[in-house]
Amino acid sequence: MRFFGAFHAGQAETPAGRYDLSKGQNPMTRRDTLSLAALPLLHGAAQAQTPATARVVTTTHAAARLHSYISAASAAHVTAHVIEGPSGLVLVDGGWTPEAGRDIRALVESLGKPLQAVLLSHFHPDHWAGLTAARYPEVLAGATTAALMQQAGPAMAAAQPQPVNVPRIAVQAPGAVRLAGVDLVIAYVADTEAPEIMTVEIPGAATVIVQDIFYNRVHAYVSRQLDTWIEVLRGLQGRGEVTFLVGHGEPATAREIPRLIAYLEAVRPLVAAATPDRAAIVAEMVRRFPDYAAPELLALSLSHMPPG
Repeated sequence: MRFFGAFHAGQAETPAGRYDLSKGQNPMTRRDTLSLAALPLLHGAAQAQTPATARVVTTTHAAARLHSYISAASAAHVTAHVIEGPSGLVLVDGGWTPEAGRDIRALVESLGKPLQAVLLSHFHPDHWAGLTAARYPEVLAGATTAALMQQAGPAMAAAQPQPVNVPRIAVQAPGAVRLAGVDLVIAYVADTEAPEIMTVEIPGAATVIVQDIFYNRVHAYVSRQLDTWIEVLRGLQGRGEVTFLVGHGEPATAREIPRLIAYLEAVRPLVAAATPDRAAIVAEMVRRFPDYAAPELLALSLSHMPPG
């Protein structure tokens, strides 16, 4: 299995932490892509706290049923979510591996309703590479994500161990929209785990799909630019009794946010060094957060980090 490249790497990083697409900056190159072939070797005791197999968590609300597909440990518990409304389905993200893609299609077909839209939260391939196996070639995404995919998508697809097609993308405007008979509110958040992440609020279910803004007891893919991410998380704490469907791990509530903030605040000084000691940082974060899964994500982010 292969991972995405460094979205904060080298010349792709601007002073603001985002890409100036007008200047042709490419946030993803083949040389940035690393193998996860040794992924199980990094799990250790932390992985034992999280079920190793893929599973689906379903909640029922007056406005919709929500189905969260949580991939296996070998795919870092990446998620995809199905919003089931009275007239159809909306899929958010498509998983990473062919196995996840096939599982997601089987989940969609098992619900017996037409799939009306596929939303892509952000440009990292662990959230769209599975769409090829799922046979869903078209997605809706934000303008920044669409531009990043146009620039970097072919290289990311070529780096996957199985044949992967870059999905066709239409830009989805932010704001209120009704899909599958469900009222949704789509917004875009900049400069957290990725340059742009789509969030999907389902007001009638008191739920917000926030994807990789929120890692729930899974080690995060980080950079030196953590301040905005922490600020966004503190904003989520003020949302009250809301369920967050996350990008890696189980659905969560605001009660889990302080622990993620503590994680990011703990890693921030460790990555401040000009040349971070990758092995030492991973070991220290595993020691501090022994119940967090997939420390290979943290290790990969450190390997992609340019000198400070």
